[in-house]
Amino acid sequence: MKNLTIKNKLRILVLVSLGLAVYFGVLHVWTVYHNKTEMHRTSVLALLGSNMGDLLHDSQTERGLSAGYLASKGGQFSTELTQNKVSFDKSLTKLKQEIEQLDAELNSKSLDKHLTGILNHLKTLSSMRQNVQAIEITVPEAVSYYSQLNKRLLAAIEYLSQISSDAEMTRKIVAYISFLEAKERAGMERAVLTTAFTQDRFAAGAYQTFVGLVSAQQSYLHLFNVMTSPENKVFFEKTMSSPILNKIEAIYEVVNTRQAIGGFGIDPNNWFELVTQKINKLRKIEMHLSQNLVVKGQALYAEQQQTFVISLIILIIGIMSIVLLATVIIRNISASVTQIKKTMTEIESTGNLSLQVPVLGKDEFGDIAQSYNRFTQNFKVMMDQTNDVLQKIANGDFTGRMDLPLKGDLDNLKQGVNGSAESVDFMMSQLSVVMGGLAKGDFSVRMDQKVAEAFRVQVDDALSIISSAFKEVGTAMQAMKEGQYSTRVTSDVPGELNEMKVAINAALNNLEAGINEINKVMNAQAQGDLALQVQGRYQGALGELTQAINKSSTQMRSVVSDVKKTANTVRVAASEVAQGSDSISDRSQSQAASLEETAASIEQMTATINQATDLAEQASSLASEAIVSSQKGSEVMNETVSAMERIYDVSISINDIISLIDNIAFQTNLLALNAAVEAARAGEHGRGFAVVASEVRNLAGRSADAAKEIKVLIEKTNAEVSMGTELVKSSGDALNEINQQVGEVSTMVSEMARGSKEQALGIDQINIAMGSLDQATQENAALVEETASASVQMANDADVLVEVVDKFKV
Repeated sequence: MKNLTIKNKLRILVLVSLGLAVYFGVLHVWTVYHNKTEMHRTSVLALLGSNMGDLLHDSQTERGLSAGYLASKGGQFSTELTQNKVSFDKSLTKLKQEIEQLDAELNSKSLDKHLTGILNHLKTLSSMRQNVQAIEITVPEAVSYYSQLNKRLLAAIEYLSQISSDAEMTRKIVAYISFLEAKERAGMERAVLTTAFTQDRFAAGAYQTFVGLVSAQQSYLHLFNVMTSPENKVFFEKTMSSPILNKIEAIYEVVNTRQAIGGFGIDPNNWFELVTQKINKLRKIEMHLSQNLVVKGQALYAEQQQTFVISLIILIIGIMSIVLLATVIIRNISASVTQIKKTMTEIESTGNLSLQVPVLGKDEFGDIAQSYNRFTQNFKVMMDQTNDVLQKIANGDFTGRMDLPLKGDLDNLKQGVNGSAESVDFMMSQLSVVMGGLAKGDFSVRMDQKVAEAFRVQVDDALSIISSAFKEVGTAMQAMKEGQYSTRVTSDVPGELNEMKVAINAALNNLEAGINEINKVMNAQAQGDLALQVQGRYQGALGELTQAINKSSTQMRSVVSDVKKTANTVRVAASEVAQGSDSISDRSQSQAASLEETAASIEQMTATINQATDLAEQASSLASEAIVSSQKGSEVMNETVSAMERIYDVSISINDIISLIDNIAFQTNLLALNAAVEAARAGEHGRGFAVVASEVRNLAGRSADAAKEIKVLIEKTNAEVSMGTELVKSSGDALNEINQQVGEVSTMVSEMARGSKEQALGIDQINIAMGSLDQATQENAALVEETASASVQMANDADVLVEVVDKFKV
């Protein structure tokens, strides 16, 4: 380190400091970037959960409509079911698109497992709809299918709360999940009571299911109120304040009173409309909660994005400031040291003590330069005095004296010179007075008139020349200090004073020419003329400055030329894109109009075919009623019927036990959900407990699923036993005669009804496809219009850029 130059030492110091600043700055920016990525992840998950909620609502609605349609043997809810299928398919398409667009950073095996399970379950949706449409499936089977789908959707949304790392966001997601669970139970309740009111009685175990669903709704809504924000509570209470709920409570009282004997006397359509209005209110609250989740996620992401940008800008500006400041300081110090070294070397080689170190600032190096200049000035004065005295002594004139305040060896030299001339006379005394004045910097002192004229005139003339020269030098230095470089030293002085005058004037000439030329170039650039450059050749720091200015002008000319070319290219390309977009927009609008006309024609055809299908189904129903009316049982089969009824009673007992198991699984699920909420509140420390709670919920869910499957099998067995009883009762000789007479008619009518249904289904599929094609065409037209608008804006921006760049002269 001792052998390094000051400039290199300063560079090492700056590099070490800059390295530490860059390290900690990059570390901070990386932390902010990581937080930004997490918030982006949370925002995307919130949007995914919202899309799942939309599909869940459509699934709940289709489940209730399918139950009512099957319970009424196709006599009710046919139109509503068809309309809901369209909404369901749109929500499903939107969810699939969202899943496909998930970023790679969101990849999660558990989330992928949930999403894959949902998509796999939906693969059988088409066949399920066909079975429901053809009434080839029982109500419990249809309800179970949609309930399983809803359960998978709820499980996937619940899993999102475990992925999010933000505690507040997790709490909002848990509240949203609790509300969705309550709404799911409301949908199941709608399906259960729709079936009961259609059949005017409860099937075995259906009432217990209804009671469990109402209890579950209350539990989940209580959990929602605990976890949600006060604003959401107010919105919930305001939305649910409606007379509809009082009507539903009145229906509950009728159900609870007549649940054992049936005969409710309630129109299933009226019930379905009332509970649908309630669910629609719940849907409104669900959309509000979903929107809050999405907005909160986007707000968190925007906040972290802004923090990241600000941190990055501060880091870049800080590094640039350190580099710029270090460069300026190193250059200033280096320039000061170089000037001091150069002057001392020149004095050492020439012995010219009149040389001065340029003072480049008011720092310590400036103080050193000033101190050194004062020392050389004093030393030169001392040498001049010594030389004068010794010269006079050599000529026999011993009147000279040295009176300059000195120290050490210099003072010893002065005392020796003065001691050698103690015997001088008055002239030497006067000369001593003159020299004393010079030592004090007083150039106005003159020798007494009594001194010999020749010597006196010589001394006075020398004093006048020196005084004049130093005054002009001081005037020039003062003017340069004030920023004026036109002042020169004009006195006619000899010897070293003349050399000093020439050097000072040359330096001022060079400095004035350089500054004037730089000022001319800067003014030209301010006026937009980038072609003018500094032509003079200068040395040292001034030369480096002029070279930097010329290089900057050259680079600016190149940049402005490139910008001008690029702006012209962008302007032409934007105009071409705008013209092409207008053409595509016209064709898209024409195509959309044609599709709308085609869709209208297909809808008319669908209505005609549906009417024919309804007539065929009525004929088939009449034929079936004729067959049923002909079925008369034989008393021989009474004992068989009695045995089947005992089997039916045993099945009902088993069904009650299964309902108890299902209720236990539900309570376990609630406990696991509460545990998950507490784990979410604990943040990172509760993640492990959240995983255990999730597994407990999964086990409870699987237990409930198994119980439901057993329950469905038992209900299916009861249905088969009942059917066997009816078949036994209808056996007899009378069946053969009537069946032979009505069989052919029933077969023909059934074939007609089946053909009409298949034709109606085909037309429905075409109608749905035309609707999707029309929507896609409308979206394409909108995108083309947006592209055209953006192209026009880009062309306008390019024109503005060309106009700005044209102001520069390159």
